[in-house]
Amino acid sequence: MDLECSDEQAELRQSAIGALDRLAPLSLARSFHAGDGEATALWRRLAELGWLGVGLDSDDPFGVPGLCLLAEQVGRRAAPTTLVDTALVARVAAACDSAQLERIVAGQPPLALAMLEPRSSWTSAPATTVTRAAGGELALSGEKLGVHHAASVGLLAVLAKLDGAPAVALVEPARAGVSIVPTPGIDPACAPCRVALHRVRVSESELLGGPAFAGALAYALDVAAVASTAEGLGAAAAALELAVAYALEREQYGRVIGGFQAVAHLLAEQHALRETAWAAVLYAAAALEERTDDAAAAAAVAKAHGAAAAKVVVEGALQAFGGVGFTREHDLHLVYRRALECAGRFGGPPEHERRVADLLLSREPALAGT
Repeated sequence: MDLECSDEQAELRQSAIGALDRLAPLSLARSFHAGDGEATALWRRLAELGWLGVGLDSDDPFGVPGLCLLAEQVGRRAAPTTLVDTALVARVAAACDSAQLERIVAGQPPLALAMLEPRSSWTSAPATTVTRAAGGELALSGEKLGVHHAASVGLLAVLAKLDGAPAVALVEPARAGVSIVPTPGIDPACAPCRVALHRVRVSESELLGGPAFAGALAYALDVAAVASTAEGLGAAAAALELAVAYALEREQYGRVIGGFQAVAHLLAEQHALRETAWAAVLYAAAALEERTDDAAAAAAVAKAHGAAAAKVVVEGALQAFGGVGFTREHDLHLVYRRALECAGRFGGPPEHERRVADLLLSREPALAGT
């Protein structure tokens, strides 16, 4: 397994840096904090660049590591995208041979993932249901929380239960029976919403399900968990860079504060922590791309370690800045919030630590026989 970026992946990263520098400066994230954010132009351009399909095809030169490289750059700018959500739904649609795949990857329209429910976790079975009426009509009912950009996208990918098995229903937000209410969140640039669904009509062609669904969803969730960790670590890296630059210019007692051992050691430790977490992400991305036997465990380790590391790194950056870093006016505030938001998506560190333990325990008989 090669953890070094290929030439194609390095070019993708450079292209992402150039595109996001133009399309998603930190001022765009700040506009969402002010209540007047607008990201549809950004979404349209990212779809045109082909980002929504990166790593999807077997002959794609970028793979899951390429998706993580894009997510990292999104995190560095706290950019308002649904890149990771779309990547998850696209992988499920591809595994289910759905005719919906083409428009999902094209971002026509952009979609948001509606998965988390009240009093549930990312791994809980959905309480939202698709029921069949006597005439064969399908109706979707339930409630979803923390749906990123639900008020702005043109399609909701709703995880639900159909005939006792999980499925995803693709419905337009404007459809009768759909209610969307913006809600407060850690990161306003993610524009989280509560989505209520009351007997929303859906057709068979709008459902992603079937025998391949459960395995496809499990795999797609691992990809999303690793990609969201990459996004959080990108935000943490941006916070650390801001802190280092500040430490090299802020003076106290006649010398820059970066020259004091306590500050220098603090920032060095945060850098080392971020690098180990990024290595875990790269390994997990490569394992998922190659579908190795340890891919699920690698994804859980990357999420557990990477999410916790991102939180420690941004908190270390806040320490270096002192009080000014806690103000809403400072750019550090933007990436700090993105790192915390990503840490909890698709399961937080405790959830994935338990998963690692379960996976290790399931291997005990095999290990005892070696």
